[in-house]
Amino acid sequence: MTTLRRRPLLRFAVFGTLLFAALRLLAPAGGAPMPAVVAADEIGALRLRFAAERGRPPDARELQALAEERADEELLVREALARRLGEGDAVIGRRLAASVAAFDGLEGAEAPDTDRVRTALALGLDTRDIVVRRRLVNLLRLRIAEEARRTEPTEAELAREYARRADVLRAPPQIAFAQAYLGPEGDEARARAAALLARSAAQDPRQEAQPLPLPDALSLRTKDQVARSFGPGFAEALFDLPVGAWSGPVVSVHGLHLVRVDRIAAGRLPPLRAVRERLREEWFAAREGRAMAALLEALRRQHPVVVEREAAGEGGTS
Repeated sequence: MTTLRRRPLLRFAVFGTLLFAALRLLAPAGGAPMPAVVAADEIGALRLRFAAERGRPPDARELQALAEERADEELLVREALARRLGEGDAVIGRRLAASVAAFDGLEGAEAPDTDRVRTALALGLDTRDIVVRRRLVNLLRLRIAEEARRTEPTEAELAREYARRADVLRAPPQIAFAQAYLGPEGDEARARAAALLARSAAQDPRQEAQPLPLPDALSLRTKDQVARSFGPGFAEALFDLPVGAWSGPVVSVHGLHLVRVDRIAAGRLPPLRAVRERLREEWFAAREGRAMAALLEALRRQHPVVVEREAAGEGGTS
């Protein structure tokens, strides 16, 4: 006991182990799988949380999705408990110790005794506490991720992913251009644009441009980079202009411009060796996602899901 008092993390880990051991002893035996129940009060809480976040109540489809997500969480919590992932976890032990101490009005007390353990289980503090639940689900996800990484992808698998995702991996095209700003859009600016464009072969329009806190000549940039400075409409139009001659006028978020495209560099697909680690991580993530989806599907088949209906007048459903 002296060692436990001196080492709080060890004490909480031991307490967590005791709680999960007690949970297994008190779990119903024999037979039929317990349904995953989403209680009516939980439905009400989900409705209120959605309304607080979105500024409106959820519709029937959205509420059903929230209930299914809550049921999936319950199934994952049970699976984590079945795998004994919470045993010895100091985070869970600390949380449960604090919950029981608060219940008894003993803030800062030492680890609860056996009677308080039974009380915690009777009150459902181990499986209803949101911090404990999220910790259990996170521990399960970490275990699934570990299992997904036990087998490395082969070079052939990475090569297939490289070919399949070529469009995503390819660097976007870039454009270099010059621009002459003519002022806010309007008849006067358009008249000046027409006059300057007519003599642009002999005189650079930038000589009579209005000041703008942006360069009048820009080196290679992607469409997104251009859009951040001039707006998405300008960036979209820019890549459709001919190379080597002044064109326009083109409208930006600042106003009207004449533009000369100097160069367009096509998007380049990097070699496999340059993106191998990215493809490897994405392969692991996809494998982890498939494993989690398969686990949830199996759990849904094993455990019926029951969504209780709210009482009439508590949200518009009955």
